[in-house]
Amino acid sequence: MWYSVMPELFGPRQPSTLHLATSSDGLRWEAAGQVLAATQRDPYPIEPSALHDGQQFHLWFPDSLRTFEKDDFELRPGAPFLMPFTSADGRTWQESARFPWQSTGLDSFRAVIEPRRDGGFQATTFEGRQYVRFVSSDGNEWDMDREATRTIDERSLSADVWHITDATGLEGDDGTLVWFVTKRQSGREEIRVGFRRGN
Repeated sequence: MWYSVMPELFGPRQPSTLHLATSSDGLRWEAAGQVLAATQRDPYPIEPSALHDGQQFHLWFPDSLRTFEKDDFELRPGAPFLMPFTSADGRTWQESARFPWQSTGLDSFRAVIEPRRDGGFQATTFEGRQYVRFVSSDGNEWDMDREATRTIDERSLSADVWHITDATGLEGDDGTLVWFVTKRQSGREEIRVGFRRGN
């Protein structure tokens, strides 16, 4: 398990860090220490997506690669980025690319990444009330799967739902089962489920 530790909200500007914990039964966990850190010196958690492909670990998380200079941030060209890493043991990670997220035209930047049944990877994210799918052959470069991208039917949502805050999908033989989190104006969040027929 990988989890994020944020710096203090009103403390010195430090990057969030990513830590590893291991367990033999999923109940009792042993901390194994820090394995990665973001460059952005803001009190926001690292939101990783990780998987094992049978040979090595893959991990992705968003990072702006911003540096704090003279009371201001300097944004690097192409930022923010989706940062892919690979590892043989889940502890020592090698950066493999920097995918410029602004090239997608989306503001949202929380992606759940899973292996595709026919090879490669798929990333599920959201934009307002839209469920968005990206595909990649290597986990480094991504293209929008416009056939799989859909707007959530507003008739299935409550009137006071602001937007979708998270989403993920699981491909099956007949279509895609989708779970998505909606946030109400009151701040309450709900997990909803839907099914999109077809590939």
